[in-house]
Amino acid sequence: MEHIRLAEELRKNLAADEDTMVFMGNFFRRLGNSTEAMKLWQEALKVNPGRFDIYNNMGRVTFEKGQFEDAIQIWQRALKMEPKAKGVRLGIAQALIAIGRKDEAVEYLREELQNWPDSSLTHFLLGQGYLQRKEYAKAKEHYLKRIEYDPEHPNAYYGLFIACSKLKQSEEAEKYMNIFKKLKSDSKYVQKHRDGRIDDLGATKNDVSNTYAEAARIYAERKDLAKAEECLKRAVQLSPADVNFLKRLASFYQMNSRLPEALNVCQRISQVEPKDIESRLLSAFLSHQLGQFQPAEKALKEIISILPDDSRGYRELALLYLTTDRNPEQAKSLAEKSVQLEKSGENYFMLAWACDVNGDKTGAVGAIENAVKLDPENANYKRAYERITQRK
Repeated sequence: MEHIRLAEELRKNLAADEDTMVFMGNFFRRLGNSTEAMKLWQEALKVNPGRFDIYNNMGRVTFEKGQFEDAIQIWQRALKMEPKAKGVRLGIAQALIAIGRKDEAVEYLREELQNWPDSSLTHFLLGQGYLQRKEYAKAKEHYLKRIEYDPEHPNAYYGLFIACSKLKQSEEAEKYMNIFKKLKSDSKYVQKHRDGRIDDLGATKNDVSNTYAEAARIYAERKDLAKAEECLKRAVQLSPADVNFLKRLASFYQMNSRLPEALNVCQRISQVEPKDIESRLLSAFLSHQLGQFQPAEKALKEIISILPDDSRGYRELALLYLTTDRNPEQAKSLAEKSVQLEKSGENYFMLAWACDVNGDKTGAVGAIENAVKLDPENANYKRAYERITQRK
């Protein structure tokens, strides 16, 4: 398999430091060889015992083996390193549920929601926990949250049926039971969940792409830029529709001052994902750096056309005009529009600059005062304020 050859090559080319051992451990985990993965992670911990990611991975593998008490202990060590880490308390709660310590699980789930309120699985498990504790109103609240994120989750509807029945809300109970029955009998739902919502071939390709992307990071850190580029290109080749790999390649080119290549990749991203504003903004920035005014202007106008309610397109087009001494009046209009859409320090700063260039001192003073109020520690805003207010 291709990613096995990659891992073997990486192991030969790089010294056995902690990053390589973690990479190899993650690689063996993906292959299903958790024993070898644990050995490599433990070796890495000897070099650096403070790595949260290793303890989190070890906790997950231990949980999957059914060693729930051990998994709890490992995850608790991870929590000491990163108290607000996403998913760790959720994992501990699932382990506690597995060994019958459901009340403790509820407390961990509550804490998880304090840090990550959009966790749909946490809401579902809290619904289950409160149902068992006969706190039916709370159970109902969390089941409803779950179906906000996944309207086709049958067990949440069944939980709602039970909770509403206990609360003597018979009409709602009947409604949720009917939805539950429909979902369970729906052939499309059965097929979707039988397949795990994942296309196996696509998942395998994405997994190999991730392996290449991680290898690229390690090579880049060790200044082997040729190998890093090779790995990133292969990741993109394997998953051409995943813009995350294209973004990594664009970032790699930009960081290494290869601006034309970075621009070319950004343009590819816009073809795959037309509404990706960050890549379009980067395209405009790179075109500007390369002295290509018209492509930069075109990219920014496209942002305004695609996302007319996003202030960044207007602000950045104003900046382009101001820095190239073009269209000062239009730059002012664009900056005013950006402030109408979003009253941010950046937008007020751009408006102050545009007003200043157009000889509107009153407007410039008012705008820069607002910028300083919003971000009083910003040195650029302070300098602009002094320059504008002290000019006669």
